[in-house]
Amino acid sequence: MTRNYLHDETLGLVNQVDKNKNKKLFFFEIDNHTQKDLDLVLSTYKKYNLTVLFHPTKMGYHFISPTLLTLDEWKTIHKELIHLNRKCPMITLRCLANKYENESDYFYTYEIQNNSTYTWYRNVESVCTFLNKTFGSDIIGKLKGEIQTVKYIPCKDKMK
Repeated sequence: MTRNYLHDETLGLVNQVDKNKNKKLFFFEIDNHTQKDLDLVLSTYKKYNLTVLFHPTKMGYHFISPTLLTLDEWKTIHKELIHLNRKCPMITLRCLANKYENESDYFYTYEIQNNSTYTWYRNVESVCTFLNKTFGSDIIGKLKGEIQTVKYIPCKDKMK
């Protein structure tokens, strides 16, 4: 059954800082709740020493890192995970619980994985502030950079 969304617009965080295509953030999404896929994605963030906030969605998980990367670093990580979600790259990732009914019951339940003692030196302060306000987290970032957000209407889907 096709349904209307609770709100016309949602807010997405864009994976680019300062409108510079070489200043990237790595976002990812999996459309399942399997522990194997969750562990694989988290181990990849760990391998590259990225701070990551991850949270459940109705279909799986969202992964958001405020750690600044170059475009080449971003491409390397993307190649490792693309087989899990061919809809990637995640250029924009939804950050509001307004796509499904009762989504706020679980959407803002997050975990943070800090993968290096010094990651906060590479975390973008404005992105950390956005995540802290949105999710209630306490991620620290010291790098200056302009956050990019976009409002959009989510794609329609089929209710199961």
